[in-house]
Amino acid sequence: MTAAKRKCSFIGCLSAMLGAMSVMTGQAVADDTTPSGFTYEPVAGTSVVWRPFVEVEGGYDSNLDGETDGAGSWFERIDTGSSLKVSRDKSTYYFTLRGRHAVFDNLDIRERWEIKASADATYELSETETLNFTTEYHHDFFSFNRANIYTSDADYALRQENYKIRLQAKSTIESNIGGNDSFGDPIDIFNVTRGAAYDYSRTDGYVALLTNTKSWLQPFAIYDYGNLDYFNQVANPIIDRNAIEHFGVAGLRFQPSEKFRIDIGGRINFRDFDDKVTTDFTSSYADVNVFWQPMDTVKITALLERVIKEPSTSFGLADDVRTVGLTFDWTFSKDWLLSATGYYDRVEAIGDDARYNKYLTTLSITYYVNDHLEVFGQALAKWVNEEVSGDAYDRYKTGLGARIKF
Repeated sequence: MTAAKRKCSFIGCLSAMLGAMSVMTGQAVADDTTPSGFTYEPVAGTSVVWRPFVEVEGGYDSNLDGETDGAGSWFERIDTGSSLKVSRDKSTYYFTLRGRHAVFDNLDIRERWEIKASADATYELSETETLNFTTEYHHDFFSFNRANIYTSDADYALRQENYKIRLQAKSTIESNIGGNDSFGDPIDIFNVTRGAAYDYSRTDGYVALLTNTKSWLQPFAIYDYGNLDYFNQVANPIIDRNAIEHFGVAGLRFQPSEKFRIDIGGRINFRDFDDKVTTDFTSSYADVNVFWQPMDTVKITALLERVIKEPSTSFGLADDVRTVGLTFDWTFSKDWLLSATGYYDRVEAIGDDARYNKYLTTLSITYYVNDHLEVFGQALAKWVNEEVSGDAYDRYKTGLGARIKF
């Protein structure tokens, strides 16, 4: 089937599905007794809600994998999954499963897919105490750097009359996928710069304190301890990424109302490497988070931060990343939502001579046909340049799709 026929077929199927669903769900919404999701009570005091969904999109991506000579391609994508929520008197359990499959007409590896599964449990220990457990599995066979990613955390929150405390323990394991995929096809193209040497686990302990919460001026402090183990490095590696990391943030929250909040502080990052050449790295920077809702239909957030992230270069120990970001959401009529984002990242490799400037902007418009059907259009633009080598690439993506949920 030619690419033109594939695109026509996709658009035709999408149009037919939208027409059918708008009629079907329109009739359902007209009945005020229609529940959100499928709900039942197996026993007194227990509520179970199941919500399935399907999302389809078709469009064009000029450089999916972010390569200097990347090829553009038309694509068709489908996401499907469901969530299950079990609510009891003082506990809530939430399970989600999501799958994604896409076909790119003009790429060497045309079919991409991923699976995400998560479980969440929340317990109200008292009127002021909450305990939450979360675990997630992500099988990423969609991105350029394919990986299995496992995350889990335990989160305790205490809310008192004039202060709040949060304690968190978190674990992350990332294992890059090499060799052959699940269908036996070789994927050596994805192992040019990444492989087993980038597999790592990270364990964190985190504590945050917010004081004077009755006032519009609230001091806060955050501390995090992290242990990083690159468990598939060779013995006595030339580049040893194993490390201990500390970071701390201290500052003030200005919150004159529920619709405006700004956190202004200073942040210090320190990572102690096992590497024999670059033994440690320290950075400090302003740390700013802003939330503003100037009217009921508009929400704006902004951030300024500097963090240490895992390496994106062949010889780097880690990345020193400074970020400026802005998000904007506008419900400009009862059934329309416009969302826009803009980010700038300054990425400097630690232990390697690489410096990147990365610019990303997104725009999406969603029309809520009824409670069950959404139609959306979205666009993305990204520009990346590396100062030392002069390498650069850009990426543009546009798509039109629909989301059906119950």
